[in-house]
This record gives sequence, structure tokens and C-alpha cells, in this order.
Amino acid sequence: MNTENKQLLREMRRLSRVAPDVESTARAIARARGAALRAAASEAPHTRQRVLVRGAWLGVAATLLLLLAGERWLAGLGSSRALAFEQVQESVNRTKSVQYVQRRKDRTKQNRLAPQEMREVMILGAHRMREEVTTTTAGDPLSEGENWASSPEEYVLIHNYGTGKFITLFPKARTFDASQTILGIDVDSGEVKESKMKALPQADFYQRLREVPTDKAERLPGRQIDGREAIGFQVVEKLERRNGVSTSTRTYWVDAASKLPVRIEISLQHTDPMMVDTEFVQSDFVFDAPLDESLFSTDPPPGYRPQ
Repeated sequence: MNTENKQLLREMRRLSRVAPDVESTARAIARARGAALRAAASEAPHTRQRVLVRGAWLGVAATLLLLLAGERWLAGLGSSRALAFEQVQESVNRTKSVQYVQRRKDRTKQNRLAPQEMREVMILGAHRMREEVTTTTAGDPLSEGENWASSPEEYVLIHNYGTGKFITLFPKARTFDASQTILGIDVDSGEVKESKMKALPQADFYQRLREVPTDKAERLPGRQIDGREAIGFQVVEKLERRNGVSTSTRTYWVDAASKLPVRIEISLQHTDPMMVDTEFVQSDFVFDAPLDESLFSTDPPPGYRPQ
């Protein structure tokens, strides 16, 4: 076997082992194509050794088949590279239900972690949402006289965004809170404000995804998540407030085939020393699985009493 054929064999073996990466595959295809053409040119004139010539051309044919397969694979990745965030929004809006797990971390400027929580979220239709909330850690110790804001270890939030109604259930105590008032803190003034729940066209998961400014969605290099090729989009926004600057970084990892999210990472950071920095990770997404409608009722369950 001459030097060119040995090189051809090495390139065929290299191509057969190539990892699913666009750039490395393109380089391997280029090397193999060059080796195949050089082998064809060097062997074709020796017509007296028909067996050797036939073997060389069989090797070239085999390599070209591998090249064709590789180029088709690259063409498929090319279509995923062209994926725009608008397509993700459209795919999500077509779904009938979604389930995911959200984990939250709050960290002070002194690098102390607040009690961490996990939410198992279910959304049926576009407007019915159930969140089963569990506090998973107690939080780091604080200075004397300081305490983390207390909250129940386990509770369930049920929202009907279509009607504007919601209810909070406390399964351990078998109590509920059906007041339709929301308490919030104004970021600039620090004042506690009270407002009424209003009807909205969609649950906040759909609403927030729909409101992502697509012109600011920067493409990220792909990665593997749970064995699937995921395409990344990142949106960074800054907002100047009276007490400093808030920076929101949202990263969306999307399945290349279904165009649906597989992981969402959100980071909220503030220059205000009194504000905590927050991280959210949403994962374990399941779309369009059947869900029991009774889980989304905003009426108190039997046996529950007002809190």
C-alpha cells in the first residue's frame, strides 16, 4: 500500500470517529476529500495493475460516500444554526401544557446564601398555573439581629390568569389563603405596595418568553444537555434605577429538533448594596403531557380551612 493510500485509510478512520462538532467535521471532510482526490490521481494511470486500481477507486468511492453523509449531517446542523428566537416563541405558543422545575438562589453582597427554594411548575392551557414550592435549605447564618424573611417550608400556588383568581394552599396545616391581594416592594423607594391580581392573557412563563426582545437575543455556541443538541440564546439588559444599576442576563437553551426550551438560566444582579443577587434555573421541561384539570382549581379543597 503506497503512502497516499495509507493516508486515505487514516483519514477514513479519522472521519468515522469524528465527534458531532461542526468545525471538526468540516475540517475532517476537507482532509478526506483531499486525500481521496490525491489517491485517485496517483493510482489511475497504472492501468496494468487493474486490481490495485480497482481497489484504489473503491477506497475513493467509500470515502466519497462518507463525505456525502458528513456533508448531509452538516447541512442539518446548518438549519439549526439559522434558528431564530422567533421560531422558539412560535413553538412554545403552540404547546398545550408545560411542566418544569425551577430552582432559585438569592445571595447577599457579603456572599451569604438565602434559604433556597424549588418550584415544580405545571401550566395547563395558556393561563392555568400550579406551583408546588419547597424550601430546600435554611440559608447561611446572618449577623446578630438579622434574620431571613420567613416563609412556609411547603406550599402550593394556583393561578388562573384568565380570571385573575389565585389561591395558596398549605398542605401540612390543611389551610388556604384565597385573598386576591398581592404585596410587593418598590425597588426604588423600598415601600411595600398592595395591588389586586388582574386577568392576563397568558401565564407568566408564556408571557415572559413572548416578551423577550428578539433583536437582542445573541446566539451562543451549542452544547449537549441531557443527550440532546441544544442551541443557546442570551439576552442581557441593564436598567438604571435611583439606587444603582440592575442587570438581567437570560440564557435560553433550546432543543434543535423541537425548537422548545430544555433549560433556562436567569441571573439578576444589582449594584445597590442592599439588594440581593438572584439566580433562577428552569429545567426538566415536559411539553404537551396530559394534566389533571382538578389540580388547577382556585377553589379550596375539601377539608381545608381559611388561614
